[in-house]
Amino acid sequence: MTSQIPVLKVIRILDDKTLVVSGEGVERIAEREDLVVLAVGPKLEELGDIPLVVQKAYVVVTSHVGSYLIVAPPVEHETVQENSNWGALIGGRERTKTLSVRRALPVMEKDVMGNPARRPIGVGDPVIRRSDLKEFVKSLA
Repeated sequence: MTSQIPVLKVIRILDDKTLVVSGEGVERIAEREDLVVLAVGPKLEELGDIPLVVQKAYVVVTSHVGSYLIVAPPVEHETVQENSNWGALIGGRERTKTLSVRRALPVMEKDVMGNPARRPIGVGDPVIRRSDLKEFVKSLA
């Protein structure tokens, strides 16, 4: 039964917004696909010993690298009021702007390994076509 469902697991936590996921069926998952991180709890006797399954987080595949996926919370858009006194000076109109943000995931700080993508770009960093990413990762193995 579970062989029909890709069964993935979090294998690394890069930071509070980025996870590395892998497992059986990873090749059947596409970029931009929605995934959920689950908590499997105790069995519910009242329902015939079905375990309690609760969603911990909703994530989206941001990069499919072949044998693993990079996932992050979806981008959310918020409209916020700009902090400026100019609005009052030019007729009282309030200005707003839209921000795109990813919410932090509830991760265990001790499991965070650090996200190499947050390091500044440096001389010698590889640059490839996005479509060649899976093949590039294979060549590094």
